Amino acid sequence: MKAALENEQNENENEQNNVKVASGFEGLLVLLGIGIVLSPIRLVTELYSTYLPIFTDGTWDKITSMNSLSYDPYWGTLVIIELIANVVFLFLAIHLLQLYFKKKAIFVKWYLIVATLSTTFILADAYIVAFVYPTIDFASTDNMTNFASSLIALLLWAPYLYRSQSAKNTFVND
Repeated sequence: MKAALENEQNENENEQNNVKVASGFEGLLVLLGIGIVLSPIRLVTELYSTYLPIFTDGTWDKITSMNSLSYDPYWGTLVIIELIANVVFLFLAIHLLQLYFKKKAIFVKWYLIVATLSTTFILADAYIVAFVYPTIDFASTDNMTNFASSLIALLLWAPYLYRSQSAKNTFVND
């Protein structure tokens, strides 16, 4: 409420001074919004294409059955941890989407939290898999691409959201 009143005061002062202050979904916030909208879609697609086949094509039985030549005691645990983490990130992405379109003031903090968690998880997951399975390349193209895109999003958008007057004028609702 306080932020909304301050925003209204700022708008009134700017109108008196004939200064146009960006607010609402304009400019770079539209670009951010596209990423926010696409994130849950990308996660659902990834969950569907990566994890559904593991449980439907016999892979799960092969990696978790002690009688199988493909058995490894860690694979099942790693798959479940990655699946749970991706489902959590899907819910967080939906939550961010909701905060973004409701222009909630808390969106900026949640974005920073989710972007930091995502970047950290990508790096930690790649490291753990490479540690448990030394034949798997930690610095694979997929790992580095995912990590780089997540890190770039964190390093570009978080400062923008905290410093931009447009973001401060947009995300004002309690």
